[in-house]
Amino acid sequence: MEHRYKDALRDLYKLKLTKSISSDYREHLFGVGWFYKPISIEAAPAITKKTQNDDKPTEKKQVLDSFNEFGQNLLGDKLNAKVILDNIEISKKTPDLVTQDKKLENIDFSGKAEDLRSDLYTVLGEANTNARYKVSGIDRFSIKSLKVIFISDRLIESPELEDTDLDEFLTLFDKATSELFSKMVKAMKLKPEEYLLSAITNEAAGDEKGNFTEYALKEIFNFSPKLVITLGVSASHALLDTKDRLQNLHGNFYPLKLNEYETEVMPLFSPSLLRSAPHMKSVTWVDMQKAMEKLV
Repeated sequence: MEHRYKDALRDLYKLKLTKSISSDYREHLFGVGWFYKPISIEAAPAITKKTQNDDKPTEKKQVLDSFNEFGQNLLGDKLNAKVILDNIEISKKTPDLVTQDKKLENIDFSGKAEDLRSDLYTVLGEANTNARYKVSGIDRFSIKSLKVIFISDRLIESPELEDTDLDEFLTLFDKATSELFSKMVKAMKLKPEEYLLSAITNEAAGDEKGNFTEYALKEIFNFSPKLVITLGVSASHALLDTKDRLQNLHGNFYPLKLNEYETEVMPLFSPSLLRSAPHMKSVTWVDMQKAMEKLV
């Protein structure tokens, strides 16, 4: 057995902790700063096959299992969790999410804004498209870049438009949720010419699950926002190509690359959830502040 594993095992049981750690784990910390990152079976088939077939675990496996148990109990499921102990920082590595690789192969990003307008008129109709693009006397099709594109789970087929600034929000949500989300956008100090609302599904296609992700990605590519904010679990899963829980994803920034254009995606809890679970508003406000800092 290599000396580094013997030393690690010795240090793991020798170092005593006195800050913020359960007494059950005060004997279990490797004595240097380290990152914790679980290894999936898919990522390490050779390792799992070997350990599963061993009747008696090796000392090396005992050390790694101790690290895994300590890290999981100390940090829980949060991707951005960390603990500072004197000059030691213990935290998890944020996983590198591969976004949309296979789905992007068949999407043509060569079109211009006018081509996108024509496509959206065909798919959604003028009323629905204009409700999102023509706000406060602004035609967003004439804007070259935006600060933010918000991606929700669906575009409503026949929104009850009121000929007010609330219309663009009504293309995504019912009136009460639209009023809440419009306040959230204003709280982020975003002007109408700085953001756009979109979604991953489209009821206007005649199917509640009509795929609109391709057009949402084209909108992202065409307007090259500094940040894409997904609203809710479905939109976050679609843009990040993951099935991880939103509880783990929200408030973190993940890379998104469309051809040569690169931006970041930050998942946020859906405003629909915030209406039914008001206690989540404080968590969402913290996430929104992170986004505001990114946009400065």
